[in-house]
Amino acid sequence: MNSFNDPQVFESVYKTHYEQLCHLAYKMVGEQVVAEDLVQNLFIKLWNKREKIVADNVKPYLTKSIIKRYAMNSPELTLKDFY
Repeated sequence: MNSFNDPQVFESVYKTHYEQLCHLAYKMVGEQVVAEDLVQNLFIKLWNKREKIVADNVKPYLTKSIIKRYAMNSPELTLKDFY
């Protein structure tokens, strides 16, 4: 179980998953800068709520978070569009 409250764990998760999440976000939005902003905003939110977040499997958690954040900003889409 990973706790984002540990700065070393958080940094490791960031370094491990940042590029993959940017690639996923880019496939959804089609603009690199927007994709990077989406991922950076996710990690800022995670850091701000790090005391409350515990994830057994980090990659699916982060992937789902990016998809949800994108869907929330695109009202014409639903989460069903991604599954």
